Amino acid sequence: LSIDEFRLGLLGSSVYVGNAAGAAATAYFLSDSSKVRYTLAVTVLLNAACLLAFAISQSFMYAIILRFATGFLQIFMCVFGPVWVDRFVPERLKSTYLTLLLLGTPLGVVLGYGLSFVCVSHGTWRWAYYIQLIVAVPEALCFLAFPARFMDI
Repeated sequence: LSIDEFRLGLLGSSVYVGNAAGAAATAYFLSDSSKVRYTLAVTVLLNAACLLAFAISQSFMYAIILRFATGFLQIFMCVFGPVWVDRFVPERLKSTYLTLLLLGTPLGVVLGYGLSFVCVSHGTWRWAYYIQLIVAVPEALCFLAFPARFMDI
C-alpha cells in the first residue's frame, strides 16, 4: 500500500475504533439467546471476509474501512468469551478459564507478529491474513455445530 507512518497509525487504530462502535451492536445481538450461535458464526465469517479483502486491497481508504469492520466484528467474541465463562464454568475454575481466555489476546498478538515475520521473510505480509482466513472458517462452523444449550448466555 506504500503508506507513511501517520497512515500506518490510522490503519492500526481503526480496528479499535471498530471495537468501540461494535460494542452496542454486540449487546443487542447477544441478548437474544436464539441468535447467539448464528451471530457468532456470521461475525467470524464476515471477519474472515474482511481479512481477505484487506489482504488483497490496493486502496488505503478501503483498507481503513476493512480494518474498522474487522474491529467491529471482533468485539462479539471479546464480549461472548467472558460471559460464557461466567455462565457455564464451575465457580472453582472460573479464574483459570478467564486467565486462559484473556491470555489469548496477547499471545495471539505475539504469535501474529511471529507469523507475519515468517510470511514477510518468505513471501508477503498478506499471507498472515490468508492464514487467519483459513482458521476462521472452521471456527465459524464449530459455533454452528455447538449445542444450543451451551450458547445461551
